[in-house]
Amino acid sequence: NLTDTDYMFANCENIMSVSLSENVITNAIGMFYNCKNLTNFYVIPKSIKNANNMFENCPNLSGCIVFSSQPEKYTDIFKGTSKEIIVLMK
Repeated sequence: NLTDTDYMFANCENIMSVSLSENVITNAIGMFYNCKNLTNFYVIPKSIKNANNMFENCPNLSGCIVFSSQPEKYTDIFKGTSKEIIVLMK
């Protein structure tokens, strides 16, 4: 029943790939902030309403990211990423 994951994995340099299944997370502010080795992320569940700064300063993040729905808040979600990211909306 975890709903708030703000900065939960911030600064975790060992995270390389993540996939979140549909769940009850609603806040993911800065969840992966400064995860410098994160390269792959697959689906952002529709339960996430606030994704502000979710991937900020993840310079190696690339590929395709699928949003199950558009979060209500998503300011600077990809700030500080330097690779090509394709965003798809389901």
